[in-house]
Amino acid sequence: MLDGKVILVTGASQGVGEGVARFLSKQGAVCVLVARNQSRLDEISAELPTGSYVYSCDLCELDAIEEMFRWCRSQGIKFDGMVHAAGMGVPCPIKVKDYELWQRSVQLNCMSFIELVRCFSSKRYSNNSSSVVAVSSIASVRNDKGQAPYSGTKAMLNSVIKTMTKELNASRIRVNGILPAYIDTKSIENFSELYEGFEATLAQEQPMGKIPLEQVGHLVEFLLSEKSLYITGALIPIEGGNVS
Repeated sequence: MLDGKVILVTGASQGVGEGVARFLSKQGAVCVLVARNQSRLDEISAELPTGSYVYSCDLCELDAIEEMFRWCRSQGIKFDGMVHAAGMGVPCPIKVKDYELWQRSVQLNCMSFIELVRCFSSKRYSNNSSSVVAVSSIASVRNDKGQAPYSGTKAMLNSVIKTMTKELNASRIRVNGILPAYIDTKSIENFSELYEGFEATLAQEQPMGKIPLEQVGHLVEFLLSEKSLYITGALIPIEGGNVS
């Protein structure tokens, strides 16, 4: 379905970003892998079945983002799609004065996406009828204590997606978001080790169980493909029964 399509994937060194990149490559896409960890990106790139590119970048450094796009252009790369999976979700109760964490959460979870789309939407960098998918979170609409920086910045991301849709319709660029609940990644394994009773809580809150990365990949693939040409501005939950 994505044979030969060139897709930019942020946060590609681990978790959802890595899983999505691997899935899209199996569908024939050529991925440009972006994250801070150069060595890990190189490892992943070497394992992908289709051609790929690697670019190491801290997306919190907003001024570096257009430099990345210029590099891609110098390599003859022009994008058909983008998946913004980079993000952070460090717990921080309201009583804790950690504005540096708040600032970094805003920059990575939302501001970097704004700058990425600003560049991506230029005809220098992307093809006609291209598609953007942002990985938000079910936490953006269902809030838990201690998650204000994460929930708040993901809610901000949701609103930005809706606004971008109206601005980019004329350019035929679609922008959609997915809102996953608990996905079967290393982060969730760490939760199980760190928090006593997490598995029992997960079983109660998300009765279908942890969401396989492949299921996220299927939805991302659909939103990047021509099968979703008339879907834009959607915020689609993947919740595994997590309907509280």
